[in-house]
Amino acid sequence: AEILAPATEAPLGLQQAVAFFLVSSAAHLLKDPDTARGGQNFLCHTSHRQLDHDHLAGLIRDFLSRVGDELAPSAITGEGMVRLHWAYDELKKTIDGLPEFAVLIDSVRRRLPRRDVLIINSAASNVQFGREMNFLVGGNILGRGLTIENLLVTYYLRKAKIGQMDTVLQHARMY
Repeated sequence: AEILAPATEAPLGLQQAVAFFLVSSAAHLLKDPDTARGGQNFLCHTSHRQLDHDHLAGLIRDFLSRVGDELAPSAITGEGMVRLHWAYDELKKTIDGLPEFAVLIDSVRRRLPRRDVLIINSAASNVQFGREMNFLVGGNILGRGLTIENLLVTYYLRKAKIGQMDTVLQHARMY
């Protein structure tokens, strides 16, 4: 978690997780249109520090904005599009009959402007999830009895200072 503060761009793993969420949420919505009523959720839990939550939410917002710019009809492909192609190839490994890439990207293009990046921690724990794509960033509160419906992707990067089995088991409860 200490390495997040100086980052000016989302790390590769986070970019891939976000791209996978965008593609999988589009596929999920096409398979089950009722999903649109409750929204789809991405969980990002990397640190217990609230400053890290704010910083990480900013990195996610910046990456999503970049992807949105690259999805514009006149845009030239960039890193965001590379990540989306990667995510599509990954999803194709586990889902038979996956719609064509262009169909999923069209869905992402339409829905991306209505995304929400929400911080859930002790300072902002009373958060209302949106009805589209929600990117939830937070700390310890996320692993303590919070139920997140339609959770499609979790980006979890926490390291215990001392690798005690009870700490590892506590962290694994969210799965």
